[in-house]
Amino acid sequence: MKNILDTKGRNNNEMKEILKLIPKVEEYIDRIVHRFVVDNFLKEYFEESFITTTYACIKNRGMHKATMEVQRTMKHCKIIWNNYYILKMDVRKYFDNIDKDILVNILKRKVTDRKLLWLLEEIIYSNCPKEERLNQSNIWLGIWDMLIMQTFIL
Repeated sequence: MKNILDTKGRNNNEMKEILKLIPKVEEYIDRIVHRFVVDNFLKEYFEESFITTTYACIKNRGMHKATMEVQRTMKHCKIIWNNYYILKMDVRKYFDNIDKDILVNILKRKVTDRKLLWLLEEIIYSNCPKEERLNQSNIWLGIWDMLIMQTFIL
């Protein structure tokens, strides 16, 4: 098998194709690092503080379980109050609008490892695609979930 970075005997078209692959490889490596950081470090700091109806990016949860929970809650509300309402919301350009400084301050309150904090800041302030931005949404929205639960005593 030929080494992808070996330029001997390659024509210009082959080199152009190889150069097109390099950014994709870097994105893939970033995804591996982000997933590793979330699975091995962030979970211990945050996952237990999420409300029980947080399903995104959490092992053994996900969309199917979330859907089942919504259906169960709808049936429960129908029995108790004979009615229910559903509020569907979406935060416009959510990932683009996260205040990174506030997020970093939240992390600094929970995470004590300086090297991990450095890595998290590097990831947060990088311009990576939104699919790769750690569990920023869970951390950020988890705080709002708790605030709403406390305010409305749900």
